[in-house]
Amino acid sequence: MRDRYVTQVWNSVARFAYTLLYTLLMPLIVARLWWRGRANPAYRQRIAERFGYLPHHPRAGGLWVHAVSVGETLAAAPLVKRFLEQNPDTPLIITTTTPTGSEQVKRLFGGRVFHMYLPYDLPVFIHRFLRTIRPAALVVMETELWPNLMACCEQRHIPVILANARLSEKSARGYAKFSALTQPMLQRLSVVAAQHQSDADRFLALGLPPERLAVTGSVKFDLTVAEGLNDKGAELRQQWGRERPVLALASSHPGEDEQVLDLWPELHKAVPELLLLLIPRHPERFEAVGNAARSRQLKIQRRSQGQASEATQVYVADTMGEMLTL
Repeated sequence: MRDRYVTQVWNSVARFAYTLLYTLLMPLIVARLWWRGRANPAYRQRIAERFGYLPHHPRAGGLWVHAVSVGETLAAAPLVKRFLEQNPDTPLIITTTTPTGSEQVKRLFGGRVFHMYLPYDLPVFIHRFLRTIRPAALVVMETELWPNLMACCEQRHIPVILANARLSEKSARGYAKFSALTQPMLQRLSVVAAQHQSDADRFLALGLPPERLAVTGSVKFDLTVAEGLNDKGAELRQQWGRERPVLALASSHPGEDEQVLDLWPELHKAVPELLLLLIPRHPERFEAVGNAARSRQLKIQRRSQGQASEATQVYVADTMGEMLTL
């Protein structure tokens, strides 16, 4: 009994310290948001939502799905579409943290869902958010866990499901260093639906109760290909050359495209007809990736500016929402 009490006190102290540190860092967090807005102005829009002031006031009792960005939104799509079909009168709220995720939500679901940015993880912001949307349950895609978010949901008796959950060895080691925060978060979860047994084992090692765990596989395999998408893909392949080898660097981050472009002389020597397909993850990098290819005197074609030809060496996919087509 005494050990349990000591653990609870230590966990409370850890969350208080986390909240205090987060509060002190808020000026830097907001400044970083503003800084990112230099390349992508969308980061400077709708900032009030990140403090829990929302443009929408859905009816109470809806389902809340949190998907961080584009990938998580796509992963959640089959779940969201099925829920909308089976529960047309129940509000569905989707939160993201990035503008690209926001655009993906609008593209996939339009006005059928309520979309907002997830507030910063401070109790005052989270409670303000929850008072507005009043959800019946929260589904978090993959592994986006925040200590105060989990605690506030528990206080309001909102069940939290971690869906399509994954946890790499590196991430597990990071969470283990802060067990006083991690273990209470996991114990507040109602269900964890892990992608693989290895993910499940790591969650258990971090303190997740075994009875709340299920291994379900990845929901990304439930994705349905929209009608006409195969035809669009075939048309694009025809532009490139139907039998032409293509090397794709998909969802790339800063520095990765440049590394592959530096290898171009060797790649071209080994496979002279090769087409290099670059798909940057963030739209603010489209211009930089195109310039990186031009600076190496390569024949480049940007998707937004016309069709490729057999002479094209580098094809830059500078559009959003077309990963399946590509």
